Amino acid sequence: MGFLRSLERFPKNTNGLENGMPSSEGPETPEKTGKGSPYPEHQEFSKLLDWHLNFGTRPEGSPDAPGKRWNNKRFASAVGSVNERTVRNWRTGRSRPNDLASIEEELFGKNAAYDQWRFDLRHAFDNRDTPKPESISLRIPRAPQHFLGRATDIEVILPVVLSSGAQTSVLVQGGPGIGKTALTKAIGNHPEVVARFGEERRWFVELETTATAADMQDAITRAIGGDPSRGFRATLDSLGVEPGLIVLDNLETPWEPTAERRATEYTLAELAALPGLAVLASFRGLNRIAGPDWGRVHHVQHLAAPFDADLFRRIAQNDFTNDPDFDKFVGALGGIPLAIELVATRAHGRQSLATLWQQWTKIGADLARDSSFGDGRLSSLPHSIELSLSSERMTPPARRLFALLGKLPAGIADEDRDTLLGDDGFPAEEALLNLALALEHEGRIDLLPPIREHALRYHPPGPPDDMAWPKHYLALTKERGEVIGKQKGEGAIARLMLEFANIDAAIRAVLGIGRRADAMAALSGLYRLTYIASLPAPVLNDLAKACNADGDLLGEANCIFGLGNVALARSDHNGAQKAFEDALPLYRKVGDLLGEANCIHSLGNIALLHSDHDGAQKAYENALPLYRRVGAVLGEANCIRGLGDIALARSDHDDARKAYEGALRLHRKVDDLLGEANCIQSLGDIALRRSDHDGAQKAYEDALSLYRKVGDLLGEANCIKSLGDIALRRSDQDRAQKAYGDALPLYRKIGDLLGEANCIRSLGDIDLTRSNHDRAQKAYEDALPLCRKIGDLLGEANCIRSLGDIALARSNHDHAQKAYEDALPLYRKVGDLLGEANCIKGLGDIALRRSDHNGAQKAYKDALPLYRKFGDVLGEANCIRGLGDIALRRSDHDGAQKAYENALHLYRKVGDVLGEANCTDGLGNIALAQGDNRKARECFDLAMSLYGKIGNKEWEEICQKKLVELP
Repeated sequence: MGFLRSLERFPKNTNGLENGMPSSEGPETPEKTGKGSPYPEHQEFSKLLDWHLNFGTRPEGSPDAPGKRWNNKRFASAVGSVNERTVRNWRTGRSRPNDLASIEEELFGKNAAYDQWRFDLRHAFDNRDTPKPESISLRIPRAPQHFLGRATDIEVILPVVLSSGAQTSVLVQGGPGIGKTALTKAIGNHPEVVARFGEERRWFVELETTATAADMQDAITRAIGGDPSRGFRATLDSLGVEPGLIVLDNLETPWEPTAERRATEYTLAELAALPGLAVLASFRGLNRIAGPDWGRVHHVQHLAAPFDADLFRRIAQNDFTNDPDFDKFVGALGGIPLAIELVATRAHGRQSLATLWQQWTKIGADLARDSSFGDGRLSSLPHSIELSLSSERMTPPARRLFALLGKLPAGIADEDRDTLLGDDGFPAEEALLNLALALEHEGRIDLLPPIREHALRYHPPGPPDDMAWPKHYLALTKERGEVIGKQKGEGAIARLMLEFANIDAAIRAVLGIGRRADAMAALSGLYRLTYIASLPAPVLNDLAKACNADGDLLGEANCIFGLGNVALARSDHNGAQKAFEDALPLYRKVGDLLGEANCIHSLGNIALLHSDHDGAQKAYENALPLYRRVGAVLGEANCIRGLGDIALARSDHDDARKAYEGALRLHRKVDDLLGEANCIQSLGDIALRRSDHDGAQKAYEDALSLYRKVGDLLGEANCIKSLGDIALRRSDQDRAQKAYGDALPLYRKIGDLLGEANCIRSLGDIDLTRSNHDRAQKAYEDALPLCRKIGDLLGEANCIRSLGDIALARSNHDHAQKAYEDALPLYRKVGDLLGEANCIKGLGDIALRRSDHNGAQKAYKDALPLYRKFGDVLGEANCIRGLGDIALRRSDHDGAQKAYENALHLYRKVGDVLGEANCTDGLGNIALAQGDNRKARECFDLAMSLYGKIGNKEWEEICQKKLVELP
């Protein structure tokens, strides 16, 4: 929309610039040049150019702040084909350039913020005797000073306006305060438009006060300097003499009355039929307007990021980027330029937005008004909204829908619209869309935030809608939420996640009128949704307080338990533990065994995540008989699966498998798809640890389809990450990297820090394999604090050990040894045999590098049975290869060859290309030592190709060097 003080030609700005022009209130006798000089009063070309060069006007700059001053030499070089003396003559007026193209490019580029300055410079160049600004007839008012973010709009409209064909009419449509008028002004003053139509053949016609088509014709006649008494035909004759542009502002006013629409459209058709006359009209709403053969009908959208924030900063003359309320304000203003302009004006001069935001929370969109101008469409957002609401196009059903949308922060889906409004739903939506009060997005209709806030405050739903909407969304939550994770629950999470903000609003609405029971009826569906979808639900805290106030201990316990589930899903283990511990005595007090069992089981889950296996086992074993006592098969299955998780963590694969298979039968018995998927995934984990990559892959793929059917993002992410682990074990690093890259945003979306840390660490493993040590180190260092934050000892140990691997690769043996020695007790504390074996093997690698063959041999022999016990074929192969390295260094070629060949078989079995390459290189070293150059060449050549296959440039080059040095 236009600048607030739209009646002033040059509105004030605190930095001395007005509408891109300097204030006339500067010093009476300013310096001739310098960054403090005002914009030249007499727009002579030489003075304008001199001013721009001193101001430092550059394409990447802004009219609001001076840039780096141009000197004559630099500007001559930038423009090209001229020298320093030529530029000096341009600045003093002794000569003029042949054209402005290169000068405009160096000063303004394509920066739309400079459009007015570009016009002024072009105008001064084209007119040697330029009159003073006050003598110029501004046929079309300038766009607001801070007009930005509309480059794309201008780009698509401008060619139509400039066209010499028949379709030169453009209809600019949009909602209240969206910036339709500002856009038409910007186009009307665009340099190319001025160049085509000249100063005298461009007109701006304000139609805000016209009530009929006849009024519209009179307004057009007066705007072009004609006499309405001569009739509109004379006006058309005058307009058709030469090419011109006519801008019709607020076209909806004469068009609005039903009786005037045909006449208004006929008038438009008459204008559009004039050869050479371009018509540019702004219209509040999205109705189809007949009459002209429109060259373009353009819908102006809200300002997108980052332009909405930039507009606020420019008007407020303060960055506010680090202000905690800035992003909240930008979001609340919804990209509506008028709202941003009015609120940012109030923010001008403030160092903090805290007080202003507090006022917004009290009065909402009423803050978006300028009281010094009274209520008008350019000075008050509420007034502008009410203008649309008072339109003849507004219908009673549309008012009902508008009121409902004020209550629904997530908008409304078609099916919910029809449930609440019946056959009136679709016509109501159509009316709101035609008024551009609402917007349509992916099958939903919604209001921009400031308009929604206005609806909420001033247009609440009346009976029966006031009770129907919360009842509908709570019933939906109960109905769909309670089947999440079951066969009938496919699509339930996706459906409810879209409505989550509306569900939250419904709960708060019924709490506000003392109908807590209505919310409690939907509780089981709500916390199943929030737990599996990992959705923060602070409304549960409000619900718990309401239960407490009413003395409903069971309801309070259920709400607190729900809060614990959400905290656990989002890796807030401390918050989850406190919630479960708070809920537990309440359940015991009311004698609710199921709730008691759920709390104990959940506390066991936290213990397991912290690698407290004894504590977890005790919790599961305590909860299990309670579940069996009340016949809760699902709880029984979850406990058995938890005991399987403990067995897996302790490398007891047989007991783990037995537990998972037992739990799987129970989950299937009660139609629990989520539990079924969890068990299948866990069976895949066992297969992966036993290097049964095919079996693991099938399990993860089976589980993945179930997780996706249920809508469980955490399970989906875990399966994708595990498929990446298989790819990494098979040396398919590209596939592994893609998998980790796909899983990582899912973990972050649901706030799962453990999964995020594991993905980051796994990406580090890929970089380590590729000898990209710097990137690998950063990955491990990024993952380590995440593991410590959530108390994941195993993850912490893995990161520390991996940092040791990097130190070893860099031959920093002391750091590597310390890392392995720090990680080893953590692995032993959590009972992780694989990690323990890896550390011992790493210490053996260090001993081997230090030529401590006895120490290395002992370490490898200590690690080897741990790998075999765990079933880790890769670790077993690494130890055997290490023993082969020792034998080679001791010149025991037969022993070394046997070790390498045994390890090579294992590496090929698990598809580990790096190990295969290392063994092949070792066999080449044996052949070289035995003088068998042909075999050595074969081995080194094969090893080099294997290293190249996995992207290990360092060892690929080492092998190449060996080949070159062979005789």
